[in-house]
Amino acid sequence: MTQEEVAPPSVAEVLGLTARALRGDRKVELVAHAAKSAGLNWGSGRIADLEAGRVSPTLPTLYALCVAFGILLDRPLALADLFAGDGQVRIAADGAAVELCELRDMLSGRSVDYGTHQIASRLSLEGTRAAADQFADAGVEMPDYVRTALREHPVAQIVRQNLLEADYRMLRSLGLNLDQPGALDEAAYLMADQWGRSFTAERDRRGGPDANPQKRGRISRELKAELREAINRGDD
Repeated sequence: MTQEEVAPPSVAEVLGLTARALRGDRKVELVAHAAKSAGLNWGSGRIADLEAGRVSPTLPTLYALCVAFGILLDRPLALADLFAGDGQVRIAADGAAVELCELRDMLSGRSVDYGTHQIASRLSLEGTRAAADQFADAGVEMPDYVRTALREHPVAQIVRQNLLEADYRMLRSLGLNLDQPGALDEAAYLMADQWGRSFTAERDRRGGPDANPQKRGRISRELKAELREAINRGDD
């Protein structure tokens, strides 16, 4: 991270900012009273810690805070309402982050996608890919340990395990010899790096549940072109 870049706020910090906004002009003591009514034995000091982002929330705490702010505002709140704002939120100590809208979707009961914006942001391919690019830029053959890291990356492994017959057909149509040792692992990595999912999964995601054969065919051609370009970049 460069000096100009700023790390996204943590879950606790976003919760604190939202709690402060929900309190508005009300005194902290009123929030503490509502929290006690919701089952949290919190005083004004603990509410101040919450608003400062110093409270790492558990699910029971979030539930109680929904009740507490519902009492305070005289209206029901959802868990997602406790995480207002845009941009990213940091979900791990190592700096891994997701979009705030995705966190709210999860808290609202929507399915969590494993694609690029989720798993690839937490289990980034960028570090390993950057190492591979450095060897390529220097004109040096990639060491086996870097090649292995690319193939065995968690996202690539998920893609590899979810390949369907249509994926194999598409890869063969690109001229890939899937019988060659490591070829399928490299192809899975390219798909993981490009889309965070397999060809068929990305085709279905872009097309949506109601896509007709013509639309699915058009999307398939677009994806095939994207993967061909990725393969050509790797061969440069």
